[in-house]
Amino acid sequence: MPGLGLGGWSLGHQAGEDSQQVSADQQQQQQQRQDDLLTAPDVAVKHLSQDGVAATVVASRQRGTGWFLGSNFTDPGEGKQYQLWLMKDGAPVPDTTFNGGDSSVWLSGDVRDAEAVAVTVEPEGGSEAPTSDVMMTAEL
Repeated sequence: MPGLGLGGWSLGHQAGEDSQQVSADQQQQQQQRQDDLLTAPDVAVKHLSQDGVAATVVASRQRGTGWFLGSNFTDPGEGKQYQLWLMKDGAPVPDTTFNGGDSSVWLSGDVRDAEAVAVTVEPEGGSEAPTSDVMMTAEL
């Protein structure tokens, strides 16, 4: 049942962070996506913490999807963003980017054959290959 709390946190957090109007349909779709992941028979929840920064990766190989929730990420600097990477066969595959603070983002790639999710700081918009050291890794 901890996943249900996670889902509630994210939806509430996201609504508070995004001051834009979110339609009821969009909220329902987001909630359905979260519920689908959190109820997957193989759902894995990995918690990471380093120097006051915390993250949770929720993933399902069966569903091929993953969700990243981060808190207390410092501002990565002007022209920079954090980037997630799927580690596949030991090689980093670029995934989604996010800014500092508290974030809730879905992995854009398929996690079925990923061994881990890693976080780096990259130029805004992301990179095709890491340009900085990995700051956190969650094995899947």
